[in-house]
Amino acid sequence: SSDHIYDSLGQSLMLTAARGGGRAVARETGFKLGCWADWFTLDPKDVGLYAAHDHRWSDQWVFAQRRMGVNDVYIGGSRVIYEGRHPLEEEINRDYRAAITRLHERS
Repeated sequence: SSDHIYDSLGQSLMLTAARGGGRAVARETGFKLGCWADWFTLDPKDVGLYAAHDHRWSDQWVFAQRRMGVNDVYIGGSRVIYEGRHPLEEEINRDYRAAITRLHERS
C-alpha cells in the first residue's frame, strides 16, 4: 500500500542503515528512554526537497539531492550541527587546507 513505509526505497535504506549501525556498535537505538539517539533534520527551505510528500522526502534526499540539505545533527541526543554548521567548521577547514598545502609542497 502507498502508506507502508517500505514503499519508499530511500526510507527503507535509511531505516536498515540505522538498525545495522545500532547492531554494529552493540547499542539499542530508537526514540525510547535509555536508547542512544542520533538523528538529523533536513532544511525545510531546501528547494531539492520542496516537492517531496509524505515519506517520499527520503527518496528525494537519498537519490536526488545535489547538496546535503541537512539542517541539524544530533549525536547521543546532543546537537552538534546547527543550521548546517558545525561549531568547529572554520577551524576544521583551516586545518584541512593547511594539511593539503603541506602534501602539495612535498610532492
